[in-house]
Amino acid sequence: MNDASAEMWMREALAEAAAAQSESEVPVGAVVVLDGAEVGRGHNRTLQDRDPSAHAEIVALRDAARRISNHRLTGCHLYVTVEPCAMCAGAIVQARIARVVYGCEDPKAGAVRTLYQIADDPRLNHRAEIVGGVLAAECAELLQCFFQARRGSAENSGGSNRGKRWNDITHTSLGEKGFTILGIKEWRERESSAGRPAGLDDFFRQHGLCLDCQATGVVIVAWEGDIPRWDTCATCGGSGNSRSQQ
Repeated sequence: MNDASAEMWMREALAEAAAAQSESEVPVGAVVVLDGAEVGRGHNRTLQDRDPSAHAEIVALRDAARRISNHRLTGCHLYVTVEPCAMCAGAIVQARIARVVYGCEDPKAGAVRTLYQIADDPRLNHRAEIVGGVLAAECAELLQCFFQARRGSAENSGGSNRGKRWNDITHTSLGEKGFTILGIKEWRERESSAGRPAGLDDFFRQHGLCLDCQATGVVIVAWEGDIPRWDTCATCGGSGNSRSQQ
C-alpha cells in the first residue's frame, strides 16, 4: 500500500463522513477495498436507523458482504476516518479484514491501537494489519467542527443551558439563582417519597438526558422548586462526543 493510494481511499471515506454530517449523524465514514476496487462503503446511521450497531465500519462491512456474496471479506482493506471502537474491531476480526487504515485516533473508545489492540491481538484466530494517521488532521477536524456546531446550536436554542459543560455553570451560580442540584440517586428518592415511579428510563425520558453517551453516574439536574430547569451530562456536556456514542 503506497501513501497516494491510502490517501485516495481515505478521501472516499471522508466523503462518506461528510454524508453522515449532512444527515446530522456523527461524521465517520468507511470504505472497503478489494484488489484495488471498492466493494463496500458506508457512514454512521445510528440515529436514522435507530440501530446502535450502525457505525460506519459495520455499514461498510455489510455492504461489502452483500456485494461479494460472502460474509468473509478475506483480502479486503478497510479505510475509516476514525479509529474503530471495540464493537467494530470485533467485526473486523470476524470478517477477516486483511488491513485496517484509519485517520484520527479515538482517545475515548479506540480499540485497535489507543485503548485496546483487538484487531491484531495474537490470541485471536485472525489478525489484521493496522495503519493509523492517514489524513488524520482532516478526519479530526471534521469531527471537531461537527461537535462545536452542535454545542453552539444547543447554547443558542432559546437561552437553554443544555449542551454546556458542568464547569460552565457552577454549583455557586445555580445556587444564587435558587436552584437545587439533584443527581439520579437523589431524584429517585424524591420521586419515591412523592409516590411516583422513579426508574432510570423515566428520568432520561423526562429530562432528555445525554442518550448518546449515557454516562448515568454523572448526570446532573437543576431544579427550581418542583420544576426541572436545567440538565446536562458532566461527561460529554450534552455533545455525545464519544465513539461509544456514535
